[in-house]
Amino acid sequence: LRDRGDTTVSTLPDQRQLAALAGVPEPIVLEGVATTRDEATQLAAFARRFGWRRVLVVTSLLHSRRACAS
Repeated sequence: LRDRGDTTVSTLPDQRQLAALAGVPEPIVLEGVATTRDEATQLAAFARRFGWRRVLVVTSLLHSRRACAS
């Protein structure tokens, strides 16, 4: 969520649409992370807990290099 003056902009509707296209009922949104590495570490723990072997990561071009490195 980002505040833009009187308007709050959220990517959640787009995330839900992408998740639905991938057959996922709801996107996983990790909160309270300070860095891309923190987010990747939390998601890896989540994936291990549920036995996932692959995840679909949606990120911006700005974050792609760090996301892939993590």
